[in-house]
Amino acid sequence: MKYYDRLSSAIIGAAIAVMQPQMVMPQTLDEQAIASLAKEVTVVINGQNPGSGVIIGKKDNTYYVLTAKHVVATRDEYEILTHDSTKHALNYSTVKKLPGVDLALVQFTSSQNYRVAEIADSDTVTEGATVYTAGWPHPGRAITERVYQITTGKISGRSLKPLEDGYALIYTNITRSGMSGGPLLDAQGRVIGIHGRADGVPIVDPDTGQTVDIKSGFNLAIPIKSFLENSAITDIPPNSTFAALLLAWGEKIHKENQFKAAADYYQKALSQDAKLGSASFLLGLAKYELGDVEGAIRSWQTVDPKASYYGKDVRIPLMQLALAVATYGKGDRQGCLSIMNKLNKPHQFLIEFENLKTQLWGDRLLADTKKMMPEFFPNKTIEADSNVNAVAMTPDGQTLATGHDDKTIKLWQVSTGKLKSTLTGLSASASTLAISPDGQILAAGSSDRSIKLWNLRTGQLKSTLSGHSSDILSIAFSPDSQTLASAGDTAVKLWDVGTGQLQTTFTGDNTPVYSVAFSPNGQTLASVNRRGIINLWNVRTKQLNSTINSGSVRTIAMFLFVGFSSDGQTIVRRKGDIIESLNIGNQQVVKTIQNNSPNYFTFLLKDGKHMITQNFDRTFKIWDVATGKVQRILYGNSYIDNRQKMTAMSSDGKTLASADRQKIWIWNLSDR
Repeated sequence: MKYYDRLSSAIIGAAIAVMQPQMVMPQTLDEQAIASLAKEVTVVINGQNPGSGVIIGKKDNTYYVLTAKHVVATRDEYEILTHDSTKHALNYSTVKKLPGVDLALVQFTSSQNYRVAEIADSDTVTEGATVYTAGWPHPGRAITERVYQITTGKISGRSLKPLEDGYALIYTNITRSGMSGGPLLDAQGRVIGIHGRADGVPIVDPDTGQTVDIKSGFNLAIPIKSFLENSAITDIPPNSTFAALLLAWGEKIHKENQFKAAADYYQKALSQDAKLGSASFLLGLAKYELGDVEGAIRSWQTVDPKASYYGKDVRIPLMQLALAVATYGKGDRQGCLSIMNKLNKPHQFLIEFENLKTQLWGDRLLADTKKMMPEFFPNKTIEADSNVNAVAMTPDGQTLATGHDDKTIKLWQVSTGKLKSTLTGLSASASTLAISPDGQILAAGSSDRSIKLWNLRTGQLKSTLSGHSSDILSIAFSPDSQTLASAGDTAVKLWDVGTGQLQTTFTGDNTPVYSVAFSPNGQTLASVNRRGIINLWNVRTKQLNSTINSGSVRTIAMFLFVGFSSDGQTIVRRKGDIIESLNIGNQQVVKTIQNNSPNYFTFLLKDGKHMITQNFDRTFKIWDVATGKVQRILYGNSYIDNRQKMTAMSSDGKTLASADRQKIWIWNLSDR
């Protein structure tokens, strides 16, 4: 088999639509349209070995033409002739000859506006596909001048590996000398290769005995991918179709763990489109696996979150998550928290950890992600045998109480997650639980409008408190454990824990009350109603001290009043996405904390310096009240109705528990 360097030529026309995963397959063009497109982008290259070429890029007034290297093999005075018969000088010093393949990139300058060819993925072309070759063959016996030609054929084969000089696509089109360097086009008129050779077979002339090479009818082209693979980043001219191709090729080999080659593709893609966020994201992943953590971070930090590109909705949070992992791995815990605090439900990726592999997270990043996860996820998960509706914890953090659908209350050993005992006696499932500050009494409010008290030491039912006209929504013990406050209708009731007798009833404006809490000294009781109005009651005089209006606070059925500071002078409330600390005396805002997610529930820890929010995005966040900065982010909390009743914390703030359906989560905050 012999190859004819100058018998070439493929007709590929120009114009391709960028290959992006979300796009539908472009429609096949008719042959006249393809011929017209191809003619506009195919040029004549005159010189020692005249051939053809295709315009594949433009920058300002400079046009870039891809051709076969043998067309411009030797230094000479070359000129380029465009379809409008205009001659353009070719400066040989600008010729870029690609190593290892029969390709060269040449330039010409013009103020005219010429079409630039669109490029397609040469990897997707299969045997039997219709293709076109275009070029300007040398004059023959009948056609005595160079006339533009386009011919139709089929892909007849592909070599398993590139043949000599990078040729790999084989097709049946008619070609002639002078078409070398011209385009090979697919059925949408997009360039898939550069024509350059024709196959021949040796025939012996019986009269002379000499061997003559006769064309076999098969022709060869170099896939366009070879040009992009073998070109330096700076040598790839601007073309709107290059970026998507390079990105797709990079992703393909990235999945094969060829990180260095993938990174090269991504960098070339970014040289075409610096705002291609997917390329920056994937480049960072590849660099991370190559050990270039700082390079990965720089790649992720360059992405404009406002830019639009395919896969943005998923890749932006994944990229921020990867950035958080890298930052945590560097020892910058606060920086990691700052990044995670801006994400919406990042744990949806972490919970389904194995799925990150499908997003091209490599072994190094996955391992570092695992190291970070204990910072955010529960130390322990307990599986209950029925849905949990309420939780409470003893002050020492040793015992967790959970109320269930089956009208039982279960007591769990926090350290082991083992079930200690089960309390019975409810006629309806518990909707809210509370444990006295001395750890002796468990109170459970339920939908039967009653409250039951158990002795935690003996497990015996102590008393039943009745008097509300609707479901019990909130209960709270006084700091001395002697009084229980309850809300279940439009009134707040105070009960003597020892005797079970009603002490007093506070009534406001006939609006249902949703939450109650005692001040640290037990002298003030706060209640919040459906309209978001907070009433402060004097426990001793049984009078209303003051009212804090909701202002612009959004009123929802689950609106939550939160709690008091350690000195009892400040109260915290939710106001949309903002958390406000207010001075009880003058009702002035002391501190405002901006949370990126609305929160259901907020309370101050006993030290008065930290605050916990339970948020719509299924996170807990622990805040430094003085600075307003997030100190901890915890994932796995509940996501059902009455969320304020599904969270409990030990009095020292070191143990936190939450539940959702049959899952109970426990965090040991002292380990963090």
